[in-house]
Amino acid sequence: MISTKCQLTPTEARTERFIDNTNNLEISLQAPETWNSGSLSATILKLDWKVHSLITASDDVSTFFVVMNLPSLVNLVLPLGQGTGMLSEFLKNYVSLKSEFEVTLSDGSSEHAYLIDVTPKQIEEISSLHSSLNRTVDAVLIFKEYLGSSYLIAYGTSSGKLEQFQHQFQSILNSITFKLIS
Repeated sequence: MISTKCQLTPTEARTERFIDNTNNLEISLQAPETWNSGSLSATILKLDWKVHSLITASDDVSTFFVVMNLPSLVNLVLPLGQGTGMLSEFLKNYVSLKSEFEVTLSDGSSEHAYLIDVTPKQIEEISSLHSSLNRTVDAVLIFKEYLGSSYLIAYGTSSGKLEQFQHQFQSILNSITFKLIS
């Protein structure tokens, strides 16, 4: 368990970054020194999507933070989905939507955030693969648009522990940068 003193001390961190060649952007964040971190790239041919992401997680992966680019189709539907509430309704089909709120990112942009929880049964329903997740996870989803491209920022931990890691999550969230590559 993390003590209050630990939560109030500055987070030692290292910079992780990835290049989103599709959108000519460099995305970086400050990962806590005591967490594992790295980047992941993959291609999903059916969606014509070259996935680029940054991931940082605690040793037991019970606490995580992810930034990833989204397929180009999302660029078209995200503003409409958020503006009409359809995204909230979509999310409710797959996870438990606990609340919605606005968050200001370090670049000054105001983004809409979704506080969700996901049970092991919901994970199995979403994915055809058997999940090794055996606990409910509380998570925050933030959809960020930058220069016509969409990104997902997600962070979470075991149910009921989100507040315990709020300092670390806020530090990472504040450290995210998007930089155009010339």
